[in-house]
Order: sequence, then structure tokens, then C-alpha cells
Amino acid sequence: MPWIDVSSLLLDPEIAGERFQVIRRKESVSPFGESVLSTQTYKNVIGQVSPTARNSLLREQSFSSQEKTIRVITNFKLIGASKNNIDGQYYQPDLIYWKNGYYIAGEIEDYSQYGAGLVSADCAAFDWTIPITEGPMHTNLGFNFTHNYNSSNIAMF
Repeated sequence: MPWIDVSSLLLDPEIAGERFQVIRRKESVSPFGESVLSTQTYKNVIGQVSPTARNSLLREQSFSSQEKTIRVITNFKLIGASKNNIDGQYYQPDLIYWKNGYYIAGEIEDYSQYGAGLVSADCAAFDWTIPITEGPMHTNLGFNFTHNYNSSNIAMF
């Protein structure tokens, strides 16, 4: 077991710590079989946040995004996609809100042996500039489902 406790340095806002928000997303299933998320926001979480990897523009046919990734080290217990063994509740990965952007917690590692419950998480940008189901100027990508050629309403002969 390591002998140096670095938690006081990582969590001190005057040295390396920053404030951010964590959005915990609890998942349930509606009577219609749809996934329903309820959120709980934890404000003023303190941890060390730093950019990682490439932060370049990603352009695809249906969307554009800034490939932003960050690493968060905190003593707040971040979770990924999981099931709570106590009550059987399902959770989607936590979202980190930092500097006007949302990041989804990806690779989460427990480093509690180095300090009081420290967790490291690599997070990727979660916000897209154009939703995949929406085209330019808020159209539905040019589909018109009132005509037979764009739907499954084609008459079979």
C-alpha cells in the first residue's frame, strides 16, 4: 500500500481542484417498455480536471462535434453503466458538467488506496451540434412519410 496521501493536494481548490457538477442518471422502464431517465444533480463537486488526448473537430455526414476528452480525479464516487446490487436499480454513466460542456464518464478507475476514495474517470464530450435525427434547418433529413416511396406503405402487387 502506498504511503503518500495525495488527496489533500488533488482536492484543494487553491492548488489543483476545480468545481464541477455531476449528473447521476437513474434508468427505469415505463409500462410501454421505453427507457426513462430521472436525473439527480450534485453541484460543487471538487476534483482535478484536465484535458486529455485529441481535442480536434470531428465532422460526419449527419453531425459535427468537437472531440473533447477530460480526465477527472475526485473523491466523489462516479459510476458508469451499472446495476445497484442492493435495490436492483439500473444507472446510466454519470455526466460531468464542466466549463459549459457535458462529458460522459467512460473508463472509471478506483484509486482509493492513494487517498480517501479517490476515483479517476476518462470522460468524452457528450454534446453534439446537430442531433443525428435532425437535418439542416430542423428538417427531418428530407423524409416525407406521407408519400409511399419514403415509407413501408408501398403497395405490394
